[in-house]
Amino acid sequence: MHKKTSEDCSKRHKLQNELWDAEHKLPFMFPFVDSSEPNPGVVDFWIWMTSRRSCRTLRGLEICCGKGRNAIWLASKGVEMFGFDFSTVAIAEAKRRQGRFLLHPPVDFQVQDATDCWAYNTHHFDFVLDCFGSSDIESEVGRENVLNEALRTLKPGGYYFLQIDSPEMGFFLERLKEAPGSERNTLIFPNGKVESVLTEHDLMTWSHPLKLIEVRREIETKLEIFGQTAPYKYFWIVAQAPSK
Repeated sequence: MHKKTSEDCSKRHKLQNELWDAEHKLPFMFPFVDSSEPNPGVVDFWIWMTSRRSCRTLRGLEICCGKGRNAIWLASKGVEMFGFDFSTVAIAEAKRRQGRFLLHPPVDFQVQDATDCWAYNTHHFDFVLDCFGSSDIESEVGRENVLNEALRTLKPGGYYFLQIDSPEMGFFLERLKEAPGSERNTLIFPNGKVESVLTEHDLMTWSHPLKLIEVRREIETKLEIFGQTAPYKYFWIVAQAPSK
């Protein structure tokens, strides 16, 4: 059996970065990432969160933020927003797009890799958004780093919002059967992009200190993914950092 080396992992990660730079230049895998409208799940999270706490002085972070549609929308609501992505193409476009708005303060967009230590202070954010972001990380170690860094940077009682696909129907079910990844619950797109998916069993056995407090099982029927439009299932999840 071939044992993965650090060089192998580095090459795989570099490939994912290159694929996403290409995607942000000319969207094909997920055409909707080029939209300027916020993800509907993020809008629902905003409604959910602000029904439970004051929205006057919130500070938020979006990881793997792409071209910034969610972070910009939340900043327009008065949130002090930060966002990062490992794609230089995406961050350059995010900065350009937010120039259309008079945001005070503007979103602090940075080029940064979610698999590294995040460049933010401990207990800095009221919430962290992971909107189909960590699912594009090709390694379990990298995805675990996201959870741990979210826990570190969240204020006590802060929220981690996650949207992630399920392998139970449509494109993701087909790819898991036809092209499973080398790690559990991963699949490979025809162009080599690795996708992590979450199952019902994963939710039932969740054991991270970020505690699941809200889970919704959603079905989408209209979005195009890699040239296909077919129903697929995903999870809308809120987890909470421990209180003091």
